Amino acid sequence: MNKGFYLKMAWGNIRKNRNIYLPYLLAASVMTALFYIQGSLCDMVDISGMKGKRMMSSLLGISTPITGIFSLVILFYVNSFVMKQRKKEFGLYNVLGMEKRHLVRLMSVEILLVAVFSLVFGISGGALFSQLFFLIFYKMIRMEADLTMVIPRGAVTETLTLFGILFCLVLLYDIVAVIRTRPVELLKSESQGEREPKVHGLAALIGVAALTGGYVIAQKVESPMEAMLWFFAAALLVIIGTYGLFMAGSIALLKWMKKRECFYYRPSSFISVSGMLYRMKQNAAGLAGICILSTMVMVTIGASLCIFSGVGEGVRQEYPREYFLQMHYSEDLKPETYQDTTSDVKKLVEAQMEENGSRVENMLSYTRCNMVYRKGKDGYEAEMGDLADTNDYENLVYVQYLLREDYEANTGKKIEIPDDVAAFYESEEGLIPGETLLFGDYSIKGKRLEEPVETAVASRYSGIKKRVQVLLPGIEEMEKLTESLGKNFETYYGLEEGEGPGAMYFLGWNWYFDISGKQEPAEEFLEKLRSSWETEKASEWAYISTFQNRTEEEEYLFQEYGTILFIGFFLGLIFLLATVLIIYYKQVTEGYDDRKRFVIMQDIGLSQAEVKKTIRTQVLLVFFLPLGAAGLHMAMAFKVLVKMMALFSAYNIKLFSLCIGLTVAVFALVYFLVYTVTARIYYKIVSNVSTVNIK
Repeated sequence: MNKGFYLKMAWGNIRKNRNIYLPYLLAASVMTALFYIQGSLCDMVDISGMKGKRMMSSLLGISTPITGIFSLVILFYVNSFVMKQRKKEFGLYNVLGMEKRHLVRLMSVEILLVAVFSLVFGISGGALFSQLFFLIFYKMIRMEADLTMVIPRGAVTETLTLFGILFCLVLLYDIVAVIRTRPVELLKSESQGEREPKVHGLAALIGVAALTGGYVIAQKVESPMEAMLWFFAAALLVIIGTYGLFMAGSIALLKWMKKRECFYYRPSSFISVSGMLYRMKQNAAGLAGICILSTMVMVTIGASLCIFSGVGEGVRQEYPREYFLQMHYSEDLKPETYQDTTSDVKKLVEAQMEENGSRVENMLSYTRCNMVYRKGKDGYEAEMGDLADTNDYENLVYVQYLLREDYEANTGKKIEIPDDVAAFYESEEGLIPGETLLFGDYSIKGKRLEEPVETAVASRYSGIKKRVQVLLPGIEEMEKLTESLGKNFETYYGLEEGEGPGAMYFLGWNWYFDISGKQEPAEEFLEKLRSSWETEKASEWAYISTFQNRTEEEEYLFQEYGTILFIGFFLGLIFLLATVLIIYYKQVTEGYDDRKRFVIMQDIGLSQAEVKKTIRTQVLLVFFLPLGAAGLHMAMAFKVLVKMMALFSAYNIKLFSLCIGLTVAVFALVYFLVYTVTARIYYKIVSNVSTVNIK
């Protein structure tokens, strides 16, 4: 046999089996294109020179291995369906005289044709659409970009290398499968698996235990860090439980339906239930895969959409003005020098602004001490540990200690209360039970304010909804408070008296303002300001730690979270593609398996209307079961996902619920459309009818 013979025969086989090869070629081409697009985006970001390119390139690079792994999974999954339909054909070739080495050559040529087609069309399509994806990516991170045709060599090389290896692995798997199978087994491959499966009690027990364990973990986590640590363990248990219950539970469900005579002994129910029962071992694995992938689609897209949508709200809370300067006090700073220190900083900044032709306006400044407390038996106790490790996040209270003189300077309003009394505002009634404020060892009489004081809330505190603002009479009272906190610090970390931080350790000075005129980049301005401060002032008294521009910070966050959103949609697209392919090949394979049964049924009088009804019953019995199970997984995972969102400063539960709900609704619509299309394909196969309307 010459080489041309194998090429012609392989091409003829692909054309003859186009119903199963076209989706195979399409899936391989799309995965090739997606992998190339991801690699080219990393390269284009690297060469773009944009600010924050290192961070964005790193985030994009993290998702590249995930795309590669799913490419392998999808290729093997689709190839397994193709091989199942081709085994009888290979067995016939073997019986007619072709040796297995000839079959190996034929399969090699077929895989080579598929690989060449996939790589050529995948890379070509990827090169074309990568520019579109690049523009979409830029739009998400709110940056402008010109459409220029760029084909990075590195992305092409990586794509060719990876998919060359993947197709070689697929070929090796097919060769081993054919060589180890006898010709008679190949001929009878279509009828294998026709025995009625048994309900495996152990598999059902493992499934219930694993699923229950995953759900319990998801409900028990209390802190964001716990959620991150336990999420993947819970997800693994849910995956195991889902497969176990679909493999054993679906068989038990069908057998229960079979025992219900009033339901089972109807034409549509009888054919559907009996047909699914005899091949449920294979069917259940596909349904479990659809359920898991559906959940992954909804989680990745919904979570990334929530993270991105909450950026603007978080920035506005943290930066009430366009510019923000922060100063931390030295432990050696004395209360009597505090006022002079803050005044000197303002003068220095204003002088530097004048040199640049700009002016400071709309100022908001205050000395503050931020502390988180938890409700104890005898009042509030300071939370000195990392908030990410806190187990009772909803029960925490965020307290801002401010100075009355700062409030009066910012607003021009006078608070008419005695000098030994603090004014306070509580976000909800009952946080301060009486007229005395008691926080740990510190206490002071207080008088309630009707409205909160304008301040900023750092992102790490924005998730705490219970808040108290305390306006202390003066810096001396603030020092008493911080001395108390210093003792709490020593007790918490097991330090000897005097080993902890000084009173000024807990204090900071925030200054928010707008600028009119010329605006200098924040990083350059901060360096000049620090240099001037160290030259003109005793730098050991205070340290200028931060000078930030709200717009620049917002741009940075949109770059970071826009990249996360893009990756979420990108991975969601891959998971959705895998879901659609599993559904399609499940329907096609079952259609070919059921074709003979429906032909026999029609020969003995089954009408077209009854065929349609049977198909609807069969598909609906299990087709929407994965979607329902995925919805249950999402509901049980909601709490742990909310906790994980806190790690991205996304605390708005209503926004998260909206994003998840919207994602679930859109996915359900897509799922229904896929069901409609694949049900038509199934009907065409079993009835040899070109068009039909299945609703």
